[in-house]
Amino acid sequence: MNAPTTDSDQNEVSAWRLWENPVLRRYVRSRLRSRDLAVGLCITLVLSAFIVGISYSLGIRSESDPVSAARSAIIPLLVLQAFILFVMGTAQVSGGMITERDEGSVDYQRLVPMAPLTKVLGYLFGLPLREYLLAASILPFTAWAMARGHVPASAWAPLYWILFTTAITYHATGLLTGTVVRNRRWAFLISIGMVFSLYTVIPQLAKFGLVFFKYLTVTPVFYESLPELLPEKAGAALRIGQNFFPTPRFFNLGLPEVVFTTLSQAGLIGLFV
Repeated sequence: MNAPTTDSDQNEVSAWRLWENPVLRRYVRSRLRSRDLAVGLCITLVLSAFIVGISYSLGIRSESDPVSAARSAIIPLLVLQAFILFVMGTAQVSGGMITERDEGSVDYQRLVPMAPLTKVLGYLFGLPLREYLLAASILPFTAWAMARGHVPASAWAPLYWILFTTAITYHATGLLTGTVVRNRRWAFLISIGMVFSLYTVIPQLAKFGLVFFKYLTVTPVFYESLPELLPEKAGAALRIGQNFFPTPRFFNLGLPEVVFTTLSQAGLIGLFV
């Protein structure tokens, strides 16, 4: 006879069924209200259309070919997506967690018979849910620019995978910050300061041998994919430069940057969770 299924087993299974997660479903109702979501989508879509229109038209006017003109819109769209996920999403997670704690929702969740992992995943993906949808609304513009610019999947697939894992890493950082710090303003400043430091101060530590920190960002994979994202002439020149001055690999191993970045971020996410 099979052993009876315990409540803990059911909780562990339900932790990975995000569509059944009650914490996440709660944020689906609160963070995806039609009025607030419509305002955010309108602003995001207008900005995306403006970026594509201006970049493409300037490329054509400068006598670039349509492929190079379309590629000129990819990086600005990527920056907009990164800002929404990294800055706005992280700030929402850290500030929202403090609000939940101040309102007593966290204490109430402790009494609910759910596995801790289920609650953590509900907060981790529920609090920045609107930011995920706003970033996803930019994807049609990015897909058009990449299709028009003949960008291969070997360039954009690793980049957007790391964009997603980096967002989860920063959101987990914001979740931890919001759990520890009591003041909402300080949690916001700490979270944004950490994201800002990862792209300004921390990369300088690589010059002193602390190369690990750069793998907590999208920078290694971005530079690896950059020749295929730039206009053709600039991409060809950068590719030649990368061949002459290759980037030092982690422990001198020849695996792609996406592998090291994924492993580094997965370890940090697991630690924070």
